[in-house]
Amino acid sequence: MKDFPSCFGDSSVSLSEPSIGNSACAGTDAFLLDKSLQAVHTCIYKAILSNRKEIIIKLIWSRSSHSQFSLSVAIEDGSSSSSTFSSTSSRPPKSSTVTTTSMSSNTPIPTNTPILLQKKRGSRSFVTERTVVGLHWDIGSAKHGWGPEPIKDFFVAVIADAEFSLLIGDMSRDFVRKFEDIPIARFSFLCRKEQTRGTATYSTKSKFTDEGKEHDIVIYCKGDEWDSSNAELTVSVDKKRVVSVRKLKWNFRGNQMIFIDGAVVDMMWDIHDWWFCNPHSSGWALFMFKTRTSAENPFWLEEDPHQSDQRPSVTAGGGRGSGFFLQIQVFKKQ
Repeated sequence: MKDFPSCFGDSSVSLSEPSIGNSACAGTDAFLLDKSLQAVHTCIYKAILSNRKEIIIKLIWSRSSHSQFSLSVAIEDGSSSSSTFSSTSSRPPKSSTVTTTSMSSNTPIPTNTPILLQKKRGSRSFVTERTVVGLHWDIGSAKHGWGPEPIKDFFVAVIADAEFSLLIGDMSRDFVRKFEDIPIARFSFLCRKEQTRGTATYSTKSKFTDEGKEHDIVIYCKGDEWDSSNAELTVSVDKKRVVSVRKLKWNFRGNQMIFIDGAVVDMMWDIHDWWFCNPHSSGWALFMFKTRTSAENPFWLEEDPHQSDQRPSVTAGGGRGSGFFLQIQVFKKQ
């Protein structure tokens, strides 16, 4: 089995990377979660403007150990400069990488220079070397569920070169009506990374194809010790068990192909540190789901060339153009 591909090649609090496009979801490592944080969800989107310029937008939703929520936004356009912003709905969590910087909005923002915005709602205009960007948000009355991302009463809008490059939140429609003359670019959800502290059971929600619905995902590690007779890893989608792994002493890493919404999804797990970590340290388990594209072979699995024509395939419209990633990293609660 090849190396586990992480959805991100940088730490959970890093807000910018030098690459653009599919490489924004590339990497090989998992990273520790800041001690001040309970959970961090990082969502990466790609917008293609009418001039074919690609814009990568990262939204980082955080929840501190004191239930303080924050949002950080990073913009990448392939230039040598990238832009990063942070907005908090309460006091921002302690982090060595988030600092307050005063800078003119007409000055290109250098790489890895965060700007902390204290307002719960507002607008900000800035430029990179290649793109004029407008950021608009309202998380002042946002309602949250189990995770750091709001589930209602919020919106985030990004305008790049006079085109809407990202619109999320149930309040975004009302915001767009104010700017009917601004076109909406084509944008897609590339990948999502969830880091959280929890116990043996973790649940989340996710879509795996553009046409599919949102699914309930439950991951459960059964047993007190890795060598116990009842030790088992199970993964369920919409209350249907799709993965069941026993003998975790030997099967602490592995992969399996499942089907969701008619698409082939490769699921991979690495629970070595969850079982084998020092009792006084915070072990973690890592899970990943990747939707295959029509002409794609899973790049982390060893392929048998004699059986390649027997593998199921996905029609051109059956999955996201770049193959959607969902990565989950759960740390043991101390």
